[in-house]
Amino acid sequence: MCNNFKTTSGLIFLIIISAQWANPTATLAEAKKPEHGQVRKTSANFVEVEIVLNDKFSTTDIESLPHNPGNTVKVVGNGKSIRTQLPASQVEALINQGVDITVLRKFVLIESSVHEADSLYGETGELQTLAINNLYGESSTNVNIPDDNSGWAYSVISSIAGAPIAATVTSVDVHYEISHDYVGDLIVELSDEDYSTYTYLLWQDPYDSGSYIDETETGITAFNGKPVNQLWVLWALDTFPFYGEGYIDYWWIKVYYEGTTGYCPASGGCDEYISGVEVADINNIGTGCEGYADYTAMSTEMEIGTGYPITVTNGNPYPEDECGIWIDWNQDEDFDDANEAIAVTGNPGYGPYTAAITPPADANLGDTRMRVRIVYNQIPAPCGNTSYGEVEDYTITVMPGIPPTVTISGYVKTDTTVAIEGVLMSAGTGESDTTDANGYYDLTFSTPWDGSITPSKDCLSFDPNSRVYSALVSDVNDANFTGTNTCFYGGGSGDANDPYLIYTAEQMNEIGTHPSNWDKHFKLMNNIDLGIYTGTQFNIIGPNAITPFTGTFDGNNKQILNYTYNAITEFPSVIAIFSVVDDPNAEIKNVTLTEPNVIGLIPAVLVTSLASGTMTNCNIEGGTVTGPGSNMIGGLVFGNTDGTIENCTVSSLTISGTGIAGSIAGINKGNISGCHASGSINAGSVGMLVGNNDSGTISDCYASGNIFGNNDVGGLVGRNNGGAITNCYSYGSITGVTNVGGLVGYDNGGSYTKCFWDSDVNPDVNGIGNGSDPNVIGESTANMRMGYTFTGAGWDFRNIWEICEGTNYPKLVWQVPLSGDFVCPDGVEAYDLAVFVEQWLLEKLSADVGPDG
Repeated sequence: MCNNFKTTSGLIFLIIISAQWANPTATLAEAKKPEHGQVRKTSANFVEVEIVLNDKFSTTDIESLPHNPGNTVKVVGNGKSIRTQLPASQVEALINQGVDITVLRKFVLIESSVHEADSLYGETGELQTLAINNLYGESSTNVNIPDDNSGWAYSVISSIAGAPIAATVTSVDVHYEISHDYVGDLIVELSDEDYSTYTYLLWQDPYDSGSYIDETETGITAFNGKPVNQLWVLWALDTFPFYGEGYIDYWWIKVYYEGTTGYCPASGGCDEYISGVEVADINNIGTGCEGYADYTAMSTEMEIGTGYPITVTNGNPYPEDECGIWIDWNQDEDFDDANEAIAVTGNPGYGPYTAAITPPADANLGDTRMRVRIVYNQIPAPCGNTSYGEVEDYTITVMPGIPPTVTISGYVKTDTTVAIEGVLMSAGTGESDTTDANGYYDLTFSTPWDGSITPSKDCLSFDPNSRVYSALVSDVNDANFTGTNTCFYGGGSGDANDPYLIYTAEQMNEIGTHPSNWDKHFKLMNNIDLGIYTGTQFNIIGPNAITPFTGTFDGNNKQILNYTYNAITEFPSVIAIFSVVDDPNAEIKNVTLTEPNVIGLIPAVLVTSLASGTMTNCNIEGGTVTGPGSNMIGGLVFGNTDGTIENCTVSSLTISGTGIAGSIAGINKGNISGCHASGSINAGSVGMLVGNNDSGTISDCYASGNIFGNNDVGGLVGRNNGGAITNCYSYGSITGVTNVGGLVGYDNGGSYTKCFWDSDVNPDVNGIGNGSDPNVIGESTANMRMGYTFTGAGWDFRNIWEICEGTNYPKLVWQVPLSGDFVCPDGVEAYDLAVFVEQWLLEKLSADVGPDG
């Protein structure tokens, strides 16, 4: 056997000669390995990442990125994130752009790309050479697996000379494509440079009669704990020569690793050495030889575009000595990139050596490494050991330069990426520009400049309104104004005295797309029909506790008609117009929801969670709320945690489901006063006003309608868990199985003050389903329609309640129109007038309906 390696121009040559290969693993182990310093860099650094999708970075953006071979794009996190593999440099650029990325693991990629294949030893052997030229794509030259008298096995070899120094393998993925007349003759193995022990069998199937292998194997752990930075071998053996021919067509290896990255090691054996380095603030003179000296604690600042002279002094010089200087401008922990080798004057020679260091425009700001080296009789290289000379490392802090002029340019766009044309951008110093059809503007100033640019268009609100830039800011040439286009609303600035005006359904739907406006003031100017949005098309406002609605919404006594939302297939299915309202000053008021139709697992119409704030004069007329499988259902509000609901009504609303249900709120832990609920509820535990009053307070409220439930069913409240109910009554029809009460279905430590229920409407139940309380009083229908029943209990019939004696149950003062000639039952209103005029026109009545005179 004969095994020979030779290196030329940084390429690896492998010749393996064997007349008969009975034990291919053992024979391969006898091959001599090349030195690491003799192989070229053949790796690319990659990372596997999880990218959070948002309106600024979508799946379309991910598809446009360069991916490595064998990569898959996987949707994770309930569709909110993408898992993929990308070049590390690409990931760094995305992070710098503000993309939300989590790095899961790191790897280096070796991909086949045959550089040349020449005859070197005539009939005694054939040269097989590999170099990585293409990061992506298949080589056009194949690696032969010949079938002749030699019976040779041919290996494809590469090294990861540029891999992290301290990295160790955590797993390996490999892909290989091999063509052969009969693949059943082949053995394919993956080895590292310790292949005598760590050979991993990829393929051996004597029964496969095919002619092509196309395989990928992932999660190989046989090499775990081994160094990444070494020789890797993919080889194929024809076990039965003379019966077929073939070649290795294409392959790649992904080596996943853990450990710290670092600069390549370098040192010298002294004799000549570096006795002094002088540049800017670094003045390291009179040092001896250490082979390698770490002076990175010494640093100096250098501005981009400014030249800095450097002098390197040679200790014990020889005329054949040479000096090299390198600076890692892009901070990727190597010195291989363009402009990172500094041209040095004085080579070869005794020194001192001089150069001019000018940080390039694309240099990364911050600390980076400068390496200085003196060697004997050879061209200096930044890595590896030499018999003579010395290496020293220093720190350079790259600072932004001051250009002669500075251009501030960018785009005025909404946060939905719509360009805004015609915005005058003024610098306040005479310079101005008006945005074009793409929203683009640019302004140029002499440096140094420190000022502000202000958009003049009134209906645009930028964050901040006037952005300030200094000529020393590094990203000054990419200064984009991106704000909220309040022109999507009907006017206003969002202030308390100048609210955003909502005239159309489209403007109402825009509120949910602008989180920056959720602390502002809105006012509804017309009745609007939201029926144009179906399914989950409407943009929910304040969708979670992290970004709640904290402003005010004044319905201006207008109607929102046909609000429709169906999210039964989603969990959690937040479906109310406002999801979370959470601020002591937040307020929703003076709005009526007409014929809403919502369905979901967390169902309600107007607000899902009133964590804090106030709802006043908010109403529902008609419509349906459905919560199949839901543990709780709300009509107006799903849950009132610490808010106040006052002077609100729900009428003719149909609620259905299996959980706890209430028309005003599914659960109340806050305050509810002056409210009325009626309609129809068919659910598990039901209260027409509130499903579960959990330590909340309810005062001056009443309920009617038809109630159907299972357990804990009450005319006003289904369950009263430690809550307080004061001056309330109910008279609706109640049907249930257990714990059925005229006022409350189930009481658990609650308190009551002068509350009533109609015992004629529900004669077969008590006021409280599981007990009694002297302040929960059953009265006949006739008594429930007489004022003295309630005034005798201390009810306020001047400021809170009003009644038409003997005709109606009590109503809240705010519900009764202004009185005219006809006070009862509800005073004179347009409907009374319409009936009167209709009868008058029939000319069948003769009556003096006016007062005397």
